Amino acid sequence: MPRFLTDEVTKMIGAIGEPYTWPEPLDRSGIRRFVQATWEQKRAHTDEEWAHNSQYGALSAPPAAVIRPPFGFWDRGMLGEAAIPPVHIPGTTRGVNGGNEAEWFRPLREGDTITQQSRVADIFEREGRSGPFAAVVAETVFTNQEGQLVAVSRQVTIHLP
Repeated sequence: MPRFLTDEVTKMIGAIGEPYTWPEPLDRSGIRRFVQATWEQKRAHTDEEWAHNSQYGALSAPPAAVIRPPFGFWDRGMLGEAAIPPVHIPGTTRGVNGGNEAEWFRPLREGDTITQQSRVADIFEREGRSGPFAAVVAETVFTNQEGQLVAVSRQVTIHLP
C-alpha cells in the first residue's frame, strides 16, 4: 500500500515547468570561467583560432556547462529540482539529491542561447535502509536558439519523512 503517493501526488507525473531562456548568449568569458573552474583544457574550449577552423566553428564550452544554473535562474523562484512545478509529498519533511545524469547531443558553442524546460518524469516510492522514501525524477531538455536538442538532464530528489 503506497505511503506517500496520493492521487494528488501521482497526478504531478508529466507536469511541465515554464521554459526558461538564458538571459544572454554564451560568450567567450563564460566559457573561459567554466574551463578554469573545471580544468577542462581541450583546444575546442581554449584555442579560439583552432576552434573556429574545427568542426565546431566557434569556441565550445565543456559539456557540463549546459547543466549549470544560468545567471538569473534562481531569481525566478524556481526550485532545485530542475525548475519543475513544485511537488509536495505529504508525510515527508526533507529532501536530498538522489543522483544526476545527463546526455549531450551537440556542443554548446559561443553565441548559443539556451532554453531549458523541465517536467516531472516520474514519482515513485521505495523502502530504503533507513525506511520508506519517495523519489521525484525531473527531466530537463536544453535546446539552442535554432531549436536543436543540446542536452537532456535527469535529477532524482529523495523525499524523506
